[in-house]
Formats: sequence, C-alpha cells, structure tokens
Amino acid sequence: MALQQAVEADPELEQRFDELVERWVRARRGALVRVHEHPAYGEILAMGPAVIPLILWHWRDYGWHWQRLLCELTGEDPVLAGEYDRRWTRELWLKWGEGHRVAGGLG
Repeated sequence: MALQQAVEADPELEQRFDELVERWVRARRGALVRVHEHPAYGEILAMGPAVIPLILWHWRDYGWHWQRLLCELTGEDPVLAGEYDRRWTRELWLKWGEGHRVAGGLG
C-alpha cells in the first residue's frame, strides 16, 4: 500500500500508540518474548496505516526496531534480502517515509 499523501495522526491515536509501546517495551525488558508475539504488537497492527508516521517517528527518535510491523502495515520492504543491518534498515525505512510523504517528511 503506497501512501501518496501525508498521514496526520490525531492526539487520541498518538496517546493510544504511546501507551501500547510503553506496555510492549516494559514487557520485553529482560524477557525472551518475540516482539511480534506480544499482544501490544497485534493491537498496534490493528490500528492500521494511520500509525505508520508514529512508528517512523518513534524509530527515528528512540531506535526501537519496527521493520516487521512496517512490512505488515505497508506490504512493502525497502530492505533488500540479505542486507540486514539495524541502522541501515532504519535509514531505509525513514527514507521510505520521506518518499511516501508520510507525516510531512521525517529527515
């Protein structure tokens, strides 16, 4: 799903997203739970494409790893197979957001 215009998040959506991320991060501290198996992952995914800008902002500012969730939400993956590097992956997704004009650019 290509996003052709900026997606504006509303304050309620942002607050809910932040609550889920906090719950997710707290639960993962010291736990050997796969990221995508935590209930908050499914709840964020269920919020749909409207959270893509929030995910990109969070990834840019805090470095949390969001690739799998972004792939599921967008149906895209700007990272070439076999070229995994956490920093490079983050940069490619941020460029993806700029290219799709998500949230007015993230650079």
